[in-house]
Amino acid sequence: IFIYCQFVKNSDILQNNANLLFDLKIDGYLAANISSIALLNDEVGGVTVTIQDEGLDSRDPALTKGSTVRLNGKQAEIFVRYRDITKAQTAIGRMDRQKQYMEAYLKQVKEEARTDKTLITRLVKDIEEHMVTNMAKDQYMDMGLAVLNSQQQIGQGDFLTVPGEAVETECFDEYHPDKEALKKMVVELFYKEVK
Repeated sequence: IFIYCQFVKNSDILQNNANLLFDLKIDGYLAANISSIALLNDEVGGVTVTIQDEGLDSRDPALTKGSTVRLNGKQAEIFVRYRDITKAQTAIGRMDRQKQYMEAYLKQVKEEARTDKTLITRLVKDIEEHMVTNMAKDQYMDMGLAVLNSQQQIGQGDFLTVPGEAVETECFDEYHPDKEALKKMVVELFYKEVK
């Protein structure tokens, strides 16, 4: 499970959301810094996406709405990071682009891995100095191989967003989780009924 977090500076909101997963134990984590996007993207020869949002062309003229682009490393970082700070709640649109990119990336990785059995090793080697984890190398290598060898296609429906409400305040765009809906999601994902 990948957990994407965007922090806000409002201490009340941080305090209220300090335990979003209701004491669910996280056995392992792996986080990579932003510089890994370009490395991972270029290792698979780029990722093809259709630009659905306006404004990205202000950062790169090739990223015009409606264009289909095979992203290079720098473009991939722009695609997943860009948000228009002059408009409210553009972080939500950015998360939609991140889902779009992950779906396309995983498809590209699987295609490349069919003919290149060393791909997962190279991907891990590329980002090892850019990541932190509490897992042993064989654990995250096994996880990567499981994804590559899976027959399941990963689509946007496989990426979940914490249920809640986007709120614009005087200083910040904030996202307020719906705790009851989130609790239901956590129970459905991580628990099973004992009979």
